[in-house]
Amino acid sequence: VVEIAKLISDDQAARYRNFMVKFSEVLSVTELEMYKWIIYGVIGCSTQDLRNGVTPGKLFNLIRPRHPKADTLQLNNLLSALERVQTVQFKHKLQPLILDYSNNSLFVVDANFLVYLSTHEKAELLNAIGLE
Repeated sequence: VVEIAKLISDDQAARYRNFMVKFSEVLSVTELEMYKWIIYGVIGCSTQDLRNGVTPGKLFNLIRPRHPKADTLQLNNLLSALERVQTVQFKHKLQPLILDYSNNSLFVVDANFLVYLSTHEKAELLNAIGLE
């Protein structure tokens, strides 16, 4: 089963890598690069959490220790970015949607993306968005 899941996720790897890169870059450079750090948080979460929804507080606690501007980063920065998760995906023509923020939680709504995350090394995923 693991081998089949890996084959399926490898088949979609280019699409999901493109999603992570485009979503991370947004449409303009920002000081806090919150969308890159949202993807960082997604990579760090368990599949179960991503399926059930990750609260902003939990995501913030994953992001802040590694964020280069941790001393100025606030939960409100993350909340503002999360409110625009769908908009960013639409602007980049990243459809169907992979992430959804609703009911005060971030969800992965594309089950194949969950398989992709679980079958690829975290270092490889982080490297795709410019983090190590």
